[in-house]
Amino acid sequence: MARYAQEKGYGASGQVPPKRARTRALAIGGAVAVVLIAVSAVALALTQSAPEPTPEPEEPLVVVDTPTPPPAPTSWTFPLTGITTTDEAATLRRALSVKIENTPDARPQTGISQADVIYETVAEGGITRFNCLFQSRVPDEVGPVRSARLSDLVIVPAYDALFFFSGANPIIIDQIAAVGLPTMSHSAASSLYYRVDYRVAPHNLYLNLSGAWNLASEMGFATTTESPRALEFSPDYAEGEAGQSASAQAANIAGSVSSTARGDLPSATTITLPFSDYYLASWSWDTSRRAFLRSMDGPSVDAATNEQIGAANVVVLWAPYSISVDNLTFFIGLEGTGAASLFMDGTRIDGSWESVKGAAPRFKDAAGNPILLKPGTTWFEVLDINQDITVA
Repeated sequence: MARYAQEKGYGASGQVPPKRARTRALAIGGAVAVVLIAVSAVALALTQSAPEPTPEPEEPLVVVDTPTPPPAPTSWTFPLTGITTTDEAATLRRALSVKIENTPDARPQTGISQADVIYETVAEGGITRFNCLFQSRVPDEVGPVRSARLSDLVIVPAYDALFFFSGANPIIIDQIAAVGLPTMSHSAASSLYYRVDYRVAPHNLYLNLSGAWNLASEMGFATTTESPRALEFSPDYAEGEAGQSASAQAANIAGSVSSTARGDLPSATTITLPFSDYYLASWSWDTSRRAFLRSMDGPSVDAATNEQIGAANVVVLWAPYSISVDNLTFFIGLEGTGAASLFMDGTRIDGSWESVKGAAPRFKDAAGNPILLKPGTTWFEVLDINQDITVA
């Protein structure tokens, strides 16, 4: 065995001599190096032969010109006066229609100078009665409150108002129900009504109007509207500052009218309206208040202020009166069209009125151009078509 090992070049112990071991290790290392070089070469070839990826095209930069939004409104307009306010919610309140007595026993009335719109119509016997519409200003006390008439079946829906009155004959009560007026009468909303002790019945029924919207809501009536019924007012008058009181705004508006805004209109300093032989209303232009002031058997005053009642607009509407055979009260044709005279700023404009069902009236002059009202209170004096007025 030892001999065989010596013949093959191994040592006596069978180990490979160091020189030959180094030779074998070098051979193995060289083989590994060759393999690594070959792998590297293949990898390099693959890298060089693969095409470079095409970059994604960049999206073009689009510049969008965003318009600057308009500034939020800071003031709104009351629909029945055209006077501005900073309280948007107040302009969306539902109007309140109150039937007010006008006999000598009822004068002076309370709170009616705060109404935005007043209709004066003839009742039976030649007396007149008021339908007062409150929206921008609501006094605590209003009265005396009296019974409804046929004309209210047209006036109340024209302004989508809540209706306050003390009663009516059964035929009118049935018609009020048939039309579907939102009734807040003495019997339906009794908590708002009370009797004063300084007048005798039936001239002593008064109304706490400031609580009307809360009770109406409890009764299931809508108290606001997104589209309030409105009159049309002229933009030729400068607006009062938002946040001013209504009377201060009215004074600013009244004093700001330009001479060109009214044109060459005939002047009107006094207006006399004969509703009947013993019910004669008159209006006088007052330059200091820039308003027409009312009189009937002496100056008409509001008991709440003891101040003579004034109006920015006095509008005479001629409409047909006819006696209803059912209840012997007047039916007044307030839907359709008719003659009208409008008085504002001490001037007179003659033309026509037009009103469709459920809408406030609109006005046109003799040439067919719209007549716009002056911002402030408006009195509608409703005369029979055969009655004349006197203007000086």
